[in-house]
Amino acid sequence: MDQKKLAVLYSSMYHCAAAVYPDALQEAPAPAPDAKTLCDASSYLMHEISGPQKGRPDALGSLFNHLNQNQDDLVYPAASVEEQVCPQKSSASENASAFMQKAFQNCTQIPASADELNHLLEAFEKYASYLPDPEERELSLFDTAKLNAAVSSVLYDALQAGIIGGSDLNAPEELMQKELFLLFSFDTSGIQSFIYTISSKGALKGLRSRSFYLETVMEVIVDELLKRAGLSRANLIYTGGGHAYILLPHTPAILDMLSHFTAEVRGWFRDTFKTALYLASGYVPCSAASLANQPAGSYREVFRQVSALISEQKLKRYSAAEIIEMNRPLTQHERECRVCRRSDRLGKNDLCTVCESLNAVSADLLTKNYFVIRSAKPENKSAVMLPFGYYLTAETKAVRTDDTVRIFGKNKIADTNPGTVRLWMGSYAAASNFEELAEREGEGICRLGVLRADVDNLGQAFIAGFDADYMSLPRAAAFSRSLSLFFKYRINQLLAEGRYHLSGSTQIQPRRAAVVYAGGDDLFVVGAWDDVIGFAVDLQDALKRFTQDTLHISGGIGLYPLRYPIASMARETGSLETYSKNVPGKNALTLFDASGCYTWDTLLCKVLGEKLNALDTFFSQFGSEESGTKRGNSMLYKLMNLVRETGQQDRMNIPRIAYFLARLRPAEPKKPDPAKQAQYENDLAAYRAFADRLYTWVQNAEDRRELITAIQLYVYLHRDSGSKEDM
Repeated sequence: MDQKKLAVLYSSMYHCAAAVYPDALQEAPAPAPDAKTLCDASSYLMHEISGPQKGRPDALGSLFNHLNQNQDDLVYPAASVEEQVCPQKSSASENASAFMQKAFQNCTQIPASADELNHLLEAFEKYASYLPDPEERELSLFDTAKLNAAVSSVLYDALQAGIIGGSDLNAPEELMQKELFLLFSFDTSGIQSFIYTISSKGALKGLRSRSFYLETVMEVIVDELLKRAGLSRANLIYTGGGHAYILLPHTPAILDMLSHFTAEVRGWFRDTFKTALYLASGYVPCSAASLANQPAGSYREVFRQVSALISEQKLKRYSAAEIIEMNRPLTQHERECRVCRRSDRLGKNDLCTVCESLNAVSADLLTKNYFVIRSAKPENKSAVMLPFGYYLTAETKAVRTDDTVRIFGKNKIADTNPGTVRLWMGSYAAASNFEELAEREGEGICRLGVLRADVDNLGQAFIAGFDADYMSLPRAAAFSRSLSLFFKYRINQLLAEGRYHLSGSTQIQPRRAAVVYAGGDDLFVVGAWDDVIGFAVDLQDALKRFTQDTLHISGGIGLYPLRYPIASMARETGSLETYSKNVPGKNALTLFDASGCYTWDTLLCKVLGEKLNALDTFFSQFGSEESGTKRGNSMLYKLMNLVRETGQQDRMNIPRIAYFLARLRPAEPKKPDPAKQAQYENDLAAYRAFADRLYTWVQNAEDRRELITAIQLYVYLHRDSGSKEDM
């Protein structure tokens, strides 16, 4: 990126902020005279693209105020992006301008270079994500400054390519109609199969390292494309889950670059993974007017066209020559990798190049915070191959060497190396293997819980969740970024500060769990079964507060022995998630099997809040040896079987249940004793209340189903941790 272009981008970002908070950026450099016209034109286009203004100018309004017909008027306090604050009724924090002054005291000292430009973007993200741009009100200063830089870069390249002239910058209304932009997108198929195709040995470490590796591959592809286009991450609209949107200049040079670039990437995927992974891409020329949804519907049409191109490419993945090449006879030294089953020249342990290198660096990938992309394979340390002839190593510190291409930082920027690109990652892990996660002291079955979940109707929310005149590119980008931060970053805090516990404990404590995958709107978490359920409850509650109850999450939780094949866990839990997704209106969770599928309200209120609580209250009172009425899990198994068999076709079980309840009645003291008599009367009252409720529940199909789930949970919580029994 040439210095003149850098100066334009710096000017566009600084003075987007200075126009709003002039006192905060008094030391910001003035734009060069020949850059001012371009900055003014890009500001005009950016504000037009942003769309109509809503909300209050004194604080950043929440985009969720207008999602899915919401009518809230909530705002964010001024805060750094790491704080992940939720919308509230009023801004109780310090004055936004004062926060800006404090936060940006060093930003004006960042020198103009390609690496430092990304650092400037991240500084804006850190400090300006919850600061309002009063002209846009429900867009943060970060989002408007970032888009301003992206638009400026497109205009600059259009000028350099001769597509527009200097006079066009003075006619921004006409500039709005010119197709100066390319909306480029790619989507990667086969990610989940790649992640879950591992051996059982070191399964947790393997799962997490493969997930992280693919995420890094996607980020490297994005950064390399931006580098070859002469752009910065300001032009990156969204990336996550193997998917990305990038705003590019519509110039002949970019079109030629994209043709060669996508062919190179797909060739690398074929050579490295055969058909296991595939990257489909597409782009659509568009104008600022289309991105501003002028006329109505044009914004959605741009995204629809890109999506259609990607879908079409997925149906026609390979040419005849490529198919012939992939089906060539194996050479004498090629065999099948014992992990991914791909044919390759195998190394030690019968592993292909990728699996062997991932196995060698997996521990470092999960424990170290900096990841260096290198132009050559280092001789003295393990490295994993990446596209474009690059290699990935994990490091404790962000140190540049001659072969360093770029450095990624896990949830942080390196203070000593501002060129580091921060990657938001769901990286929480309480242990490095399944055994340590599931291990427990005292009561409770030793089993793994696996949660797979994603946001309901997210695609529909993007397309039709906002009013047609309100949706725009910067709002879509801000919406995507907000959700991505929640699932990639906030998830770590939710796991580290577990609040809901099946046991009834109110203590905030770390979950015995690990994030395998957390994308833009979905996740895969494994851990001790009760902590996984507790986390799921925390997650839905946090998402409800974060999105003002405009978005919901549905998922499935499976229960498995430690040595159960991980691929089967993933597949079966995916089926449980599908049960939840088939619930009308969704907002559901399926526990263990199809019979345990409930809406969140039913699960929290009826299963956990009512029936599990009733079982716990009754059996905690009568379950001790001292009470003389020991109630073992065997009795609950019997009750559960009776309830399961009770229905319209088998009314005979009702009397059997009545007999079962009669056996639970506390025994009257044999000898006169006032204290024992008083205890007996209290116990009898508690027994009658429990028996009446239970007898009522078993006569209703939904109550019976909820009761069975509650009994399962209670028995799993109180069974001997060494027990081998299964339900």
